[in-house]
Amino acid sequence: MNIAGLSFLRIIPAFTVPLFYNSCTVEENQKIQPIQESSAQLSRVATEGSHQLEDGSIFEGHLAMGLPQGFGTKTYQNEDVYQGHFNKGFAHGYGIMRYKSLPQVDRYFGNWANSRREGHGTLVMKDGSEMVGHWQKDELVYGEFSAPEGAKYFGKWDGNLLIDGVYESSSGERFFGTFNKQGDFLFGSLLLSDGSIYHGSFENAQFHGQGIHELINGSVYSGQFVFGKKSGIGLLKEADGSSYHGEFKEDLPDGYGVQSDVSGVRYAGSWSMGVRHGAGSLDFGDGTFFSGEFENGLATSGKYDWGDGRVTESYQDDEGNWKDL
Repeated sequence: MNIAGLSFLRIIPAFTVPLFYNSCTVEENQKIQPIQESSAQLSRVATEGSHQLEDGSIFEGHLAMGLPQGFGTKTYQNEDVYQGHFNKGFAHGYGIMRYKSLPQVDRYFGNWANSRREGHGTLVMKDGSEMVGHWQKDELVYGEFSAPEGAKYFGKWDGNLLIDGVYESSSGERFFGTFNKQGDFLFGSLLLSDGSIYHGSFENAQFHGQGIHELINGSVYSGQFVFGKKSGIGLLKEADGSSYHGEFKEDLPDGYGVQSDVSGVRYAGSWSMGVRHGAGSLDFGDGTFFSGEFENGLATSGKYDWGDGRVTESYQDDEGNWKDL
């Protein structure tokens, strides 16, 4: 039941979802006008064809009141190309933006409002990863990110971070829950590739705080964790029916704890690094009882009550056999 090796990388890829190219933001769009006409009346008449705009971009399509309107194609000076619907100069409705100026981004296709990604759409990265879902003001708010190696993230997003949802790795690990601002697991249920299940708190992508870890062999630990290891107070129930309830440190019983096995023997006392060590008592479940000192898992001195009125000074030899002084 050693989980010391568990350490999960931050799961959200380190890239920034770009905003719509700056020359098409609301503020800049308001500055986009067709080249000055000799006649003010001509700027009010709907025209069509190829037009060079004041920002240096080329627009092919319809103009109304001097602004792109309806369906058209706009090519920016940096070679980014938007093809789709416009309204009063803004990308609005369905359209495709193909990026040349951004090294990580290939294209976005979907709905727009006022030159921002708005509604359902798909952002495709150069490495083949995709973000698909519902967008607001250029940011994904609910949907799925698919990484090229096969990992998937689905749920509610804040900026570029998944804050509540599902993560599925390419190796089959699956997490349901909430995430922190660094993209690490915060609280939820994790199904590991070895078949074990953990439900509880995380920190720095490791089991941390209160949680329950159930192994595929049937053993279950419920209690406190510190950076991936059982530490603090907890209850460990083994698959064979034995149990330990008490203090843990570095995955092992350490401090005070009570152990019961299927034979009916019960030990209550001190532990050190997983073995009985210090003052403690053994109840054998048949009326006999020992109370005394232990060292490295064996009784070194104490009183053995035989249950028939006899009490002896006893200890265990190196093989665990009981001896009387």
